[in-house]
Amino acid sequence: MRPVNKPVADRQSLLADLENSAHVWFLETDGVTDPAVLESCVQLLSADEADRYRRFRFDADRHVFLLSHAMLRQVLSRYADIDPSDWQFSRSTHGRPEIAQPDPGMSLRFNLTHTRGLAACLVTQTLDCGVDAEALVMRRHAMGIAERMFAEQELQLLRDLEGPDWQDEFINLWTLREAYCKACGTGLANSGRHFHFERDREGGWQIRFTGSSAAASDWHLSVERVVDSHKVAVAVHIADRSAFSLRTRQFSF
Repeated sequence: MRPVNKPVADRQSLLADLENSAHVWFLETDGVTDPAVLESCVQLLSADEADRYRRFRFDADRHVFLLSHAMLRQVLSRYADIDPSDWQFSRSTHGRPEIAQPDPGMSLRFNLTHTRGLAACLVTQTLDCGVDAEALVMRRHAMGIAERMFAEQELQLLRDLEGPDWQDEFINLWTLREAYCKACGTGLANSGRHFHFERDREGGWQIRFTGSSAAASDWHLSVERVVDSHKVAVAVHIADRSAFSLRTRQFSF
């Protein structure tokens, strides 16, 4: 999952490519400081988004929220002839955002994530999807989080590691869990020990549910370092993974 270093394709090409793929757009937010760009981003926000933006206590959190939501609007407008400020979103019972207006029946699906330093959004044509980003730093009380959230198979994997290898695997498992639960539409309310993530024969990732003799075949899962400082995990519910691909594009305003 590496950046595609070429100009953004036109709308028709993007949509055609989306038939058999998902697109991850990412932005390193610390580098966006131009006051004119930031003001243009503020103008794109809905009234609800603007209210949430103003309520953040810390400037760093306010900054990444603004850029991630402005990026999402501009990204969606690369697939549909809709002004970025015209998108309206609704939320499921557990908070997953969906397109509400101008056309709630359109086929575009998306998911958004942001953490300090990075924002990423995932776009598919009709597929349930989730994305999560994490900085490559150790969380406080990480083992306690793992013991509370991870399956026994994942805990055993962590117990066999130490140092940087432990940290790297924890981030892999945590971001995959976040991305999968977001794709299910329930967030971490769907988490638990009834499933775990494991590597397949090619070194990629798959999900296995308790009591199943085989890993689930209808999920595309990946976790990659998109920039030196962050990893991004993706989960896409796809019936046929054989022809499916994931493309990553670096976003700029």
